[in-house]
Amino acid sequence: MNKKISLGAALALMMLVAAITFNITHDFVINQANNRMIDLRERERSVEKFSQINRLVREHFNGVIDETYLMDSVARGFLAGIGDPHAVYHDAITFEAIQRAQASPVAGIGAALRANPEGDGYIYVEEVFADSPALAADIQPGDLIIQVDGVDVNPENSVSMLESISGERDTRLSLTIRSEDNVDRVVEMIRRIVTVPSVHARMLEDTQIGYIIISEFNQHTPDQFRRERDRMISGGAQSLIFDVRDSNGDRINDAARILDSLIPAGVIVSSRDNHGNDDVMFSSTGTGLEMPMVVLQNAGTTGPAELFSQVLKDYGVASSVGATTAGKGVILETLQLIDGSAIEITVALLVSPSGVIFNNTGVRADYDVALDGNWRTLDENTDPQLRKAIELAIALHRVDEALEQQEQPQEDVPAE
Repeated sequence: MNKKISLGAALALMMLVAAITFNITHDFVINQANNRMIDLRERERSVEKFSQINRLVREHFNGVIDETYLMDSVARGFLAGIGDPHAVYHDAITFEAIQRAQASPVAGIGAALRANPEGDGYIYVEEVFADSPALAADIQPGDLIIQVDGVDVNPENSVSMLESISGERDTRLSLTIRSEDNVDRVVEMIRRIVTVPSVHARMLEDTQIGYIIISEFNQHTPDQFRRERDRMISGGAQSLIFDVRDSNGDRINDAARILDSLIPAGVIVSSRDNHGNDDVMFSSTGTGLEMPMVVLQNAGTTGPAELFSQVLKDYGVASSVGATTAGKGVILETLQLIDGSAIEITVALLVSPSGVIFNNTGVRADYDVALDGNWRTLDENTDPQLRKAIELAIALHRVDEALEQQEQPQEDVPAE
């Protein structure tokens, strides 16, 4: 039986609901206001305490205060006390140098060099980059630099001499190179700005696996990655291993550009502010790469490299091998102050497509494989993490082949 409610009863019910809603809203607003007042009082007490310290020190301290050094120290102490492990303060001189270096990169010979102050003191050539003065001078990995501009390199000056090889663009440099067969020669070259490769790739021996190392995520990485990935695929790669062990950097957008070519359409990464609000930063518009993929990661995998591994995991297009990553899943912002100094602080957390926040916790590997020693000195035969990745890549490729065969239409068998 349907019961009709009178107009008076309906109005009374509406007024009751409105009153309850008002009371709830009123209590919420009051609580919020009280919390703000408590927070404001705490801030006022902090300011009062600092003012008291300032007054007492200036009244009783028996010494001369360097005002610039004092304020720099206060700023460093403030950032150290906010609980942000990534917060940093740059004094005015340091920040100006950082800006100058970013605006005008230091020129060099285009080679990865290592000083050896504890040994013979020479400078070791570990890698020669493409399209570089070092390559044009036929400098080879394994060569030694024993003189810089006619000055002998020794254990006492090894580090400073290494630094002196870099300098202003288009300036002349003279190096004495000792080859592995102990032949010395003098080479003259002009310093140039050379793009340092952040992506290296090769086909693993006796496999159809392309092995791509991403050492850093920077502005050049996406283009280098695309080139090397395409080179591996055109060279016959049936699966890919991405090595982001010890990979670093802070450029999330460059990691997103690479991921855009590997995953289907969807969210790549969002940011979460201090109010708990999420905002999509980057989305993929691609169709993804339909190929078995494996990621190698370790405790030195930080920032964009962690996001790279987590996003591929979220979309189910790659498995990961190694160890839990560093756990730096934040967005940092640099804010300049009135005196030319600057602070860098965390302004948001990174959120993966599946809602994972890996800051502080890191990204766990699907296959936890321990490694003793430096993976850079190992190869596919001696690196247990790489061996496991190869095993997975081969297994995943076989699964894909089996699925393709099942999907192929079967020919009709004529009836007898």
